[in-house]
Amino acid sequence: MIWQSSALADTVILKNGQELDGTVIAAEEEAIILDTAGGPLRIRKEQILQVFVGDEYRNASPERQRQMVEAEEEKQTQSPDPEQDRTEDAEATENQSQDLPGNLAQLNNDRIVIWAGAGPAYGRVESQQLLDEFRTRQLLPSSFLLPRYAKRPAGIETTAGFQAPLLFNFRFGARVSVEGLSANRELVERGRDLVNPTAAQEKSGVGLEELYQNERKYASAHIEYPFSGSLLNGAFQFAPLLGYAGQRQDSRTQTLFTGILLPFGRYTALEQMQMDSVDEGPLAGLRLTYFRGPIEISSLIYVFHREGFFRLTSTRLASGGNAGLAFQEARMEHIREGVYGDLSATYWIGQIGLFLTLAHQRSNMTDYNGNFYSSGTNNTGTSATTEFQTFLFSSLAAMDSGDTRASSESLQFGVRFAF
Repeated sequence: MIWQSSALADTVILKNGQELDGTVIAAEEEAIILDTAGGPLRIRKEQILQVFVGDEYRNASPERQRQMVEAEEEKQTQSPDPEQDRTEDAEATENQSQDLPGNLAQLNNDRIVIWAGAGPAYGRVESQQLLDEFRTRQLLPSSFLLPRYAKRPAGIETTAGFQAPLLFNFRFGARVSVEGLSANRELVERGRDLVNPTAAQEKSGVGLEELYQNERKYASAHIEYPFSGSLLNGAFQFAPLLGYAGQRQDSRTQTLFTGILLPFGRYTALEQMQMDSVDEGPLAGLRLTYFRGPIEISSLIYVFHREGFFRLTSTRLASGGNAGLAFQEARMEHIREGVYGDLSATYWIGQIGLFLTLAHQRSNMTDYNGNFYSSGTNNTGTSATTEFQTFLFSSLAAMDSGDTRASSESLQFGVRFAF
């Protein structure tokens, strides 16, 4: 047999009579790699009857082709160990459905792969929870009931990344993603007014809160080491991994309240909130992958521990019977711990793969070691045109430690390129 590569089109004749056209691009100890119009195929040598390099076989007449194949078959029937040949033929026929596709997905997985995708995302964001938490702390006299209705934050997430083989069978991978969510909910407020925490007046109002921006930017890099085996007529890999990740989140909300403040009458208040957070830290997990022909199914799960800080500011401007301006700011450190998991399916067409990924992330953010500042101006009369007085209070380390939970789900559609 001839195992050398050629720039011309080659023809591989299998022992079952099937003919494959392409170019032999590599030869291994037990197999060859044939680059075909449908992508690279890994063919075990025990399945092959003959390899014709160039166009010798293709340009021959049907009669000549038959003679060339019969000549090779006659050589193999004259083998000194025909029983061994029959055993090898039986094994080759049994495994042909497994090996003939060449485990195209696994072959591409061992190359450099870049990918990009996008799709819908849903989440439970921290900024709304933190604002409610700050509103109801003892320093802030306002209290809020549960929302009458709440629309779950939804939007779009885009992702991109790559993986590449390293020395000693290690692999390197990196991923970046940008998620943008928006939503609205209706709030009911009760209690004394934030514009003047020292006043005893009671207010009752309803506000429509709009989360018009919640942007999360994420980046990670990791190294993994795959262990391979066979499973259900395919190949299986599990790869422990270690990495490092960072995240930045920017959130903006706006709420318009209308209600009554006793004894001054009706009021309108506009409240705007901004939250910025940054954190980074290590991650550790496991990737499980199954390959069969052009199909690749993988699952990734890892836990993470990230540390950082956030800054939250809130401004409330009121008019009518509750005219005034209030400002509050919190700066706190935090620890974010959680788990990420996804399930992905890819169908490879040559060196291009179409994939679908379902991902879920859940985290808990513990805030601590913070500073809180609040100031405001308010009216002391019965209308917004009366004289204003100013008060100021501040407290260092006034914020107690607290937990805030967040989660997100996304469905990604995208494409992979192997080269």
